[in-house]
Amino acid sequence: MVPPKPARYVHARSRFATIGAVLVLALRVVPGEELPMVSIPKIDQRKAEDLTRRQTFSAAAWTGAAKVSLFTDTGRGPGIPGETSAYLFHDGEELYAAFVCTDQTMSGRALARTYGEDLTQDEAVQLLLGVGDGASTKQIEVGGYEGAQGVALPPVAHFYEFTVNAAGSVSRHYNETLLPNPGFAATVTTGQHQWCAVFTIPLSLVGVTEVDGRKLYFNLFRFYRGKRYGFYYPGFGNYQPMPFATAVFLPAGQEQRASEIGAKAPAPANVRDLPPSHPVQVEYFPLSRKVCAKFPADAGRRTATLALKGTDLVARAKLLPTRSTVVTLGLPAAGVPDEFVAVAGVAGQTDKLERSFTYFAEPAPEWYGSKAGMEYTERKVSYPWTAPSVAGRKVKLAHAEVTFGPAALPAEVCLVGHQLLAGAVTVDARAEGRALGVAKLGEVKPEPTRVLFDCAATAKGVQVRTMVDFDGFMVVRLRTRGVGANALEKLEVHVPLAAGVARYVNRGSVQDTLAIFGGGYSGNASELWVGSENVGIAFSYDRRCFFTDPDGRQLEVAQQPDGTSELVIRLVSEKGQVAEDDQVFQFFLQGTPFRAEPVPPLQAKTALWFEEWSDYQGYPDLKKLAEVKERAAKAHAEGKLFFTYFSQCLAENSPGFAEYGNEWVAPPERAWYRRAYAPGKGVPCYVSCFRGAAGDLLLDGFQDLADEGDLDGLYFDGPSYPFNCESLGHTCSDSLPAVWDDEFQTGRILGQRKFLKRARGILNDKGRRYPLWAHTGGGLNLATLALCDIFYEGEQLSRYRHGYLVDPAKFLVGYSGKPFGFRTFFLPVLYFDAAHDARVAGALGLLHDVETSYGDYKPAAQDLFFSLPRERDPKAVFYGYWAEQPHIRTDRVLPVSYYRGRKEAMLVVGNVKYEGTKTVTLSVGRMFGADIVDVLAYGGRNTLTRGCRELKVTMEEGGMRLFRVTPAGAAPNLPPTPEPAGEDVVGFKPITAFDPADWTLKGNTQPLPDSVRLELPYMRASVLYSDELTATFSKSLPRDFTLKMRVAFTTVFRLKIDDAVLTYDGWTPWNLTGFNTLDPVGVCVARPRASSSIYPEAKQGEVADLCVLCKDDRLTLLYDGKFIADQMLPLTVRKSHHVEFATWGGQWMGLDVVTLQEGGERPVREQVHPVR
Repeated sequence: MVPPKPARYVHARSRFATIGAVLVLALRVVPGEELPMVSIPKIDQRKAEDLTRRQTFSAAAWTGAAKVSLFTDTGRGPGIPGETSAYLFHDGEELYAAFVCTDQTMSGRALARTYGEDLTQDEAVQLLLGVGDGASTKQIEVGGYEGAQGVALPPVAHFYEFTVNAAGSVSRHYNETLLPNPGFAATVTTGQHQWCAVFTIPLSLVGVTEVDGRKLYFNLFRFYRGKRYGFYYPGFGNYQPMPFATAVFLPAGQEQRASEIGAKAPAPANVRDLPPSHPVQVEYFPLSRKVCAKFPADAGRRTATLALKGTDLVARAKLLPTRSTVVTLGLPAAGVPDEFVAVAGVAGQTDKLERSFTYFAEPAPEWYGSKAGMEYTERKVSYPWTAPSVAGRKVKLAHAEVTFGPAALPAEVCLVGHQLLAGAVTVDARAEGRALGVAKLGEVKPEPTRVLFDCAATAKGVQVRTMVDFDGFMVVRLRTRGVGANALEKLEVHVPLAAGVARYVNRGSVQDTLAIFGGGYSGNASELWVGSENVGIAFSYDRRCFFTDPDGRQLEVAQQPDGTSELVIRLVSEKGQVAEDDQVFQFFLQGTPFRAEPVPPLQAKTALWFEEWSDYQGYPDLKKLAEVKERAAKAHAEGKLFFTYFSQCLAENSPGFAEYGNEWVAPPERAWYRRAYAPGKGVPCYVSCFRGAAGDLLLDGFQDLADEGDLDGLYFDGPSYPFNCESLGHTCSDSLPAVWDDEFQTGRILGQRKFLKRARGILNDKGRRYPLWAHTGGGLNLATLALCDIFYEGEQLSRYRHGYLVDPAKFLVGYSGKPFGFRTFFLPVLYFDAAHDARVAGALGLLHDVETSYGDYKPAAQDLFFSLPRERDPKAVFYGYWAEQPHIRTDRVLPVSYYRGRKEAMLVVGNVKYEGTKTVTLSVGRMFGADIVDVLAYGGRNTLTRGCRELKVTMEEGGMRLFRVTPAGAAPNLPPTPEPAGEDVVGFKPITAFDPADWTLKGNTQPLPDSVRLELPYMRASVLYSDELTATFSKSLPRDFTLKMRVAFTTVFRLKIDDAVLTYDGWTPWNLTGFNTLDPVGVCVARPRASSSIYPEAKQGEVADLCVLCKDDRLTLLYDGKFIADQMLPLTVRKSHHVEFATWGGQWMGLDVVTLQEGGERPVREQVHPVR
């Protein structure tokens, strides 16, 4: 087939159409689909008692149940290898579930685990139930990453996961976070080829009482050999929210409606099959002057040919039998037709692929082949590291010492005083029925930035070569000599870890952290970090090295009773898995932390010119150099570091994109972002590969920005992360084989590290100490983050429901940077509230020495906490709740962290687990060596305690308290509490109707729209471009009062109580200002658009109840019966109050008074969820 000839300047979607078609050949396009539903029949008490008594599965007992046998991989992928059926009944109060799981070999892993350990790494099943809360949900629109733009959040506010593994262990999670107790039990029975789990779930555990005829959000999963399969499973993880189908709980008498859903998914309506594509791909790369063709594997090893039609230019290669082959045809600088046709074919086949291209004859742009920062790849090392030194088998780095054993593998690793290993890393290999020896260490070769440990070139058995880079990153390569790799029957690498190291594992994403308590970890090939708060090891790879079946045991962490553990990497498990006799196995190991000293608090000292700085998304727009320099000078005058923004997505209207798009973009085509700023608003932007020409473009721009723009650093929205790239013209693909003798600088990860070393080096030459600020969409690739200083994350929390508490273990490992050494700025995307605070984010952040920031949203306590190490005592030391805290004693009921300087300490207490209100006792008297101290407690009203020895702090979930501790007598006296403003109101008479005489009405009006049919005593419409329309109660209200109204409005509305303001508009729904956000008592319940949902949902154009209560100087606000604010403290305390309502911009509002009176009882805000 011959594709149409592209235009000289071609639209990006046309340019990459061939690539996309090849990769989605097997997919089906589904324009839209409804959520599937399961109808669950109701049973009587006798049947329920029978099921409870049996607690095992029998087909007869479960006859008539709803039956679901559909369990598939993501995106309507293949079904689960073992047949799975779930059976469901309910009795109005409990849900009865039975899973029957076929397993022909019964070789999967499942352990009797301690409560709290992850069960989904085992053979397990899971049932989800959820409910909504009336909030209006939104789409995730952050953009730039897979699933981060245009993904709708399901309207599920509260959901519970009930999990049972094949060993009978159970767990219960709320919104993906573990609850203190399971609340249910399960019985598991095992047969020859199946296992069954039977359990009963009290529906009260979901906060539900009446279920007959009710729909709940629902899903079913089975975990098989380390992989998730689901009933409704379009995808999950990173930005993608937990998927939900629905379940209707049938009332009695409708048993005939019980669902039976088979194992084969019905074809969705309106399906369009994509046309087949040619098995050969051909692409032209104008800058590197080459044409590349990719041919599929060929068992006959025939010859592939790539030629230019009508010329004698031709390239040939023998095809490989086990993987694809890329044939490259270099083009001369002259002699190529302006319009040429590349022809690709295989000997003996008549079907040839022809593609037409326009030859790019112009000289390459100046940035192509840039050498900017290149000396940092081989000759120079940037701050904070130093060149490695070698003494015998020991390598000394700025932050670590690595000692090698008898083979070219590390035997001891000490990182910032912490031992990582319990012994030497070993290789266990077998071939032809015998163990293979591992070659002895031969040459040790120091180089300016790295050290190479190699075996003797003539050694037999398993040869090992390890490169140690300046930051402790190690490339390990294995190959066999004397026996072909295709004869291998076993190849494992064993990494013994010292006692206490294996406390957590992370699988390459901020939200994918697991705590391990003795049962260890087992999973399929992935990035993996194993470690503790102090020390750990990261494993990764960017060439194919796993040939074992993905059986859930390719990577294992085995924990021992003495506290030591072992990381086992299983590369080969039986003969025949490796096809090529010269296969090289390459993987990476890196100890953590990466640096000797952590990065200090920087957030308040940074200034960023965001993505709009460039007229083309992600592009170095050097015509803005003068303004860059001007802004940098302004930031420096304010004592700040100046950063400019770069993205992994390049806009398709960028200069050069039409000509060089194939050189820049990383296939498969991913237009993960549409530009949000003019010029070019809405232009598609494509994930690009910075290990090639796109990297040259950026690095050349970085050099100019550093030389002429005087910037301090680069904000990388993606460019630090090693995104996959399948370009025929690049050497990034993970499918390519590792090469024994290359320079350790090609591949998805090694090439990305090279790019980052160069970017860092450019700014290192200018004396910049912390030049790289990375946002990765939650990707936690430690091999590349090791070269960055600041980590800005939190966007993945977009997928969660408001009220979700990040488990402290996840926050510590995934976000804080404490185990690794970089500084985190936390993006509190889930924790925005309508009072412009980020209360929960503040608790999590300060407990972990993390700075929280997004525009105006900052926890009120943050500047107070960090002002000590940032300004008053830069040598102050942070003591996290997980570490030794020699200056205080605590009962550890709640986590406590503090910064301690020479003459003061800032101490924070937080309640960040679903464990209810708690009280912690702290002994703080010996903070500075004496028996007593002065303690200033920050809050709505600050309090000072002199001569303090002990603190008792009580707080609700999500709460935080901040204290300043100084030596006794050192704290200054607090200023006197000001008298409440205003005059007392005496004899206030209740009002029960809207009387215009009680109100001052201002503003121009216009007739109400004809569509308005409401009847309220006050109904007025404002005039566009005129003054606000206001209604102000004319009299002063008493100190404590209750106002109940009926209100209606369209898109804009405001309520003022003195200086405290509630605003609803299209940009900031339920915006609250004028409140004391340090106050630990009041709670802002309303959620703005920036959060995962808007709550409460406004009944625009309809009448709703509004309640305002002021009691004990605190305001409580309810709209439509839902809390907006609960006991919030205004900034100014007053004896009397004034109330005003307003609208503007041509919108209308309606008002009616139900009651306005002195005093009143505060409504109780019931918190049903989470059900503990």
